[in-house]
Amino acid sequence: MRNLFLLLLAANLMFAGWQYFVRKDAEPGIERVAWEAPAPVESTAPEAEADTTEPETVAAAVENPELDETTDESGALPGVPAYAARCATIGPFETDAEARDESDVLSGQGLDPSSRSKNGQVFSGRWVYIDNVRNRAQSDTLLRRLQSGGMEEAYRIRDEDTGGYVISLGVFSTENGENTVRERAEALGFEVAVEPRYRDVPQYWLDVQLESADAEAQVLSAYGESLVTLSDTTTCVP
Repeated sequence: MRNLFLLLLAANLMFAGWQYFVRKDAEPGIERVAWEAPAPVESTAPEAEADTTEPETVAAAVENPELDETTDESGALPGVPAYAARCATIGPFETDAEARDESDVLSGQGLDPSSRSKNGQVFSGRWVYIDNVRNRAQSDTLLRRLQSGGMEEAYRIRDEDTGGYVISLGVFSTENGENTVRERAEALGFEVAVEPRYRDVPQYWLDVQLESADAEAQVLSAYGESLVTLSDTTTCVP
């Protein structure tokens, strides 16, 4: 009987402890629900294709990035010319004989030059003169003053544009000659003008068809850029 009492007492103590410690954390009115992780979502992104490149091909591409380019023996791509043909004009030469001599030299080097001539202007000197002379009587007076001052080379020229005259003091190929005459005229009280003069002379040229970079370098080396004009045209026009 005593043992039964002790057993019931122990059961009551255990139930009181459960009421105090376990149900204490549960708040009234809140239902505890067991949480379950959501099911995984399958990805819709396409899978990466497997690299089927052979190891030997990859290694060759690294060593030579242009392996897939088709080239000829010179290394140029097909359909792309290594040199664009053009025409070179050499000159001018002062005489026909000089142009013929240079033509023979170029022919001996494997080129095929053709010669041509045309008129061109060359510098002949600096003209020193006195302008704005209204009539012949005034020109006579100016000439006497110049000649008495030691400038016997002065002479009169009709000015077709104004109907008057110009007193020419000479054409000089050097700047020193120009300065000497100009200073002498100014010392006599004259105001002078100076302008360059040109004359028409025949000039001779050689046209050479260039088919390679070596031919172009050969011509430029022989005559220099000052005597060679490279055309954009592919052939020399006669």
